[in-house]
Amino acid sequence: MKKKLFKIAESLGQGERFVRLYMKNKRNFEELVENSKIKDSSSENGSFIISIEDSPLQAFLAGIIGINLKERGYKPIIIPQRYFKPIYSPPPQYQNETTRKIRSYKTDYILDEFGLKATNPQEYIEESKIDKEKILEIYPNLNQIPKSVCRKKFRRYSLDLENNHDHKNSYEAALNSVKDLGEITHSLVEKEDVDGIITCDSVYLNRVFGEISLENDIPSYSFGPGYFKQKSIIFGKFDCKAPLPQFTAVDKVQNELKKELSTGKEQRLHKFLESRFNGEAVLPEHVESSEDSISKSPDRTIGIFTNLMWDGSLEVEDTVFETPFEWLEETIEEVRDEDIRLILKTHPAEADRVTRETVKEWIEENIDDLPENFEILPPDTDVNPYEFMKVIDEGFVWNSTVGLEMAYQGMSVCVAGDTHYKDLGFTFDPDSKEEYFDFLMEGLPEVSEDMVEKAKRYCYLLFFRRHFDLPYFERGEGVKEFKKVDPEDIYREEELNEAIDKILDNETVIKDLYDQ
Repeated sequence: MKKKLFKIAESLGQGERFVRLYMKNKRNFEELVENSKIKDSSSENGSFIISIEDSPLQAFLAGIIGINLKERGYKPIIIPQRYFKPIYSPPPQYQNETTRKIRSYKTDYILDEFGLKATNPQEYIEESKIDKEKILEIYPNLNQIPKSVCRKKFRRYSLDLENNHDHKNSYEAALNSVKDLGEITHSLVEKEDVDGIITCDSVYLNRVFGEISLENDIPSYSFGPGYFKQKSIIFGKFDCKAPLPQFTAVDKVQNELKKELSTGKEQRLHKFLESRFNGEAVLPEHVESSEDSISKSPDRTIGIFTNLMWDGSLEVEDTVFETPFEWLEETIEEVRDEDIRLILKTHPAEADRVTRETVKEWIEENIDDLPENFEILPPDTDVNPYEFMKVIDEGFVWNSTVGLEMAYQGMSVCVAGDTHYKDLGFTFDPDSKEEYFDFLMEGLPEVSEDMVEKAKRYCYLLFFRRHFDLPYFERGEGVKEFKKVDPEDIYREEELNEAIDKILDNETVIKDLYDQ
């Protein structure tokens, strides 16, 4: 879109109209929804809060979920993050005022296509009956949110809340936003007959909705486009050990791990994972396409895989190291002068999603005289991580999905941080630094057949039964392609209906249809 033309239109009070005309003439937005087929159902049941970013994709998913709930007699209340100022922090490329307005207008346009409207939650604050200054005492889990929000805003893990005024001011703003949103959520729950809450970006400010609703016995779910599969959607529950959609209640997982996979299921899983290893089924920004790798060494070789360090998924408590950087520093120092080759593979998304504190930069600035037996592969290194697995003896991760894929292939994996596949019986999960360093220096035990079988069963659960097919959109290289939606198809979409049924019953959203 020509931003100069938008600015002119906006100065004349026609900014929203300009965006709507632009959207109508853009190929993948023209007649996005067959509006005439949307059922105008009465809200005979309660309300459902759906909290999203100002994002065309999230608005599209909220629209699909919203009209499904509306057809069932529920009132969808859709709240975009633009109302959470002053701490609203989209990616850097969207942080100027012009782009933010364009994204807001796009969001409204798509919601309007589904016959839905964005709701400003500030209107509920006037009826609040709670002292917002006590919010963090009542809901201690909310104390994690301000740092997560600031890390995302500044695209860095390390924050200097004492000497850096930008960091300090943003943290205070985030803290106030958490309190304000807590007050708003209480008022919303009191005024509306809320039957459930579904939020996107569930480790940032939207987490307030989920945590407070959960404490008030309201079903609270997170959602997002499929993490590991195109054209899919995934739902998580806030009563798991983390609110991210890929987490599943441990008791549910353990029950699933007892179920044998049929030959057909194993073949389906093998085919899917082979496509991931070949880079075919992975989101383009998450893997390099090169087939090159590095040479095998006669020394014991350990591969370390890091994450996008500012990502909110790293904000967990069940870890033996206080921070992922502490983990890296102590690991590197421990192997110094040992007959161990340590190769660190940084996450490829560091190069694609603006990162202002890369792992390589942090290590070079904070560790003097790096040992000769340590190598670091920057995010743009021309090495496919799946080819890289073939030259290492074992893998150490914080919470990277690569750890799960290594376990599937029968490799020994140590989880130093926390992740959705930790403590499930197919990785080595130290309870102390002493145990971690024993694994590091003495070597991880070999995996058993039972461990490999559990890894396979968990992969099947995650990739096929936690992801629900939704064939109306596709992501790739920053582009979102949307398929024209016939609301009658949405009402008949079996997998979506199964997911919504489970949400309405306050159950873990695991697909049963696929196994019937």
